[in-house]
Amino acid sequence: MLPHEARSHLKLTDYTLGFLWFFLPISRRKAAEGGDHLARSRPAWLLDTATLAVGALAKQSIAAMSEEWLVGCLEGVEGGGNALRSDYWLTLQFMLIWAVNLFSMTFVQDMQMALVSLLSLDRYEMLPFNDWAITSTSLREFWGRRYNRLVSTLLHQSVFTPLKEQPGLSSAGAAMAAFLVSGLLHMHVAVVTFSASPFPALMFFVLNGVGCYLEARLKLDKRLPAPVGMLLTHAVLLGLSPLYPALFVYAGPQMHQWVENDDLPAGYIGEQYSNGEGTLAADDMLTAKEIAVYEVKSG
Repeated sequence: MLPHEARSHLKLTDYTLGFLWFFLPISRRKAAEGGDHLARSRPAWLLDTATLAVGALAKQSIAAMSEEWLVGCLEGVEGGGNALRSDYWLTLQFMLIWAVNLFSMTFVQDMQMALVSLLSLDRYEMLPFNDWAITSTSLREFWGRRYNRLVSTLLHQSVFTPLKEQPGLSSAGAAMAAFLVSGLLHMHVAVVTFSASPFPALMFFVLNGVGCYLEARLKLDKRLPAPVGMLLTHAVLLGLSPLYPALFVYAGPQMHQWVENDDLPAGYIGEQYSNGEGTLAADDMLTAKEIAVYEVKSG
């Protein structure tokens, strides 16, 4: 999608480093203007690193508690997460718990960021997965600058920027194309991981793209106070969540439980099994422990 002149200047090392960066998004920190000194003072650097480390420990505790809370709630629903598909409002309640778990699961990346900063003496930095996505005051801020920054950076560089530079195509059209590509990617995830219909996943990202367009068109980010924008943003995300993110809840509680036997698969999708309490539906997922019980009984 790059112009021919831009592609002709790229070398094999550029492609290789770009590919490796996707797995280890580390880059050199910009130096202070006018020299090779650190971009910030040593006290500020140490304070930021300590904040990352302490925050990572706090997030780890929240992640563990929210995971246990979510699994306990799913176990209390007859039929598990799959039974939530027909109850929109109950799904939204479970999605709130799942969102807490999602935003706190970045404690690993926070600790990695602190280590990269310490080991390089603040000369290198690691791109954070999330940048306090929960504080987003608009959909454009959420998807473009705060949530899953690795994928958003990739889509911005490979889809949005090249298309925006094409004659006759507006920024809005380039943004919709980026959401469409993201939707196609998540269609694959929906089918392969959850054996679900791919089209709701595509619709989730297309509707978010439409929401971003309307925000820009109506200039809502400038008209609405920050607290109102924050509530509206997360209300839209929550309202649309049954289209795709809720698949992670529908697959529970088995998907959220630790596998006790590493020699067995974490779960089977699309198979018929009996766990002693009746035949399971084709889209149910079994834990490794349940599979082991079934195989012992049937063997």
